[in-house]
Amino acid sequence: MRDKVSNFFLWVSWFSMLDAGISEGEVVVVDRGIGPQHGDVVLAAIDGGFSIKRMVSTKTKRALSPANPGYEDLLITEETDVVIWGVITRCVHMLRPFHTGRR
Repeated sequence: MRDKVSNFFLWVSWFSMLDAGISEGEVVVVDRGIGPQHGDVVLAAIDGGFSIKRMVSTKTKRALSPANPGYEDLLITEETDVVIWGVITRCVHMLRPFHTGRR
């Protein structure tokens, strides 16, 4: 971690980033000291709730994009109440019990 003060851990309770390797129940590291750029996975406060999405910023489009086909892009307009809280820099995958079938 670059600056421990600007980092915090967050327990994931969403399914929107499954195809990016971020599953429900895992822990991510959020760095508030990094300015978000196109392609970064970010923690965003959207209309009073939180979401983890990939930031898309091109000449024609600003959006937060999920990595799960069951979710839709959130287009960012002047009317959208969105604040980027930080960039997700790490995902801590939980170890699942290994079952060998032996008793």
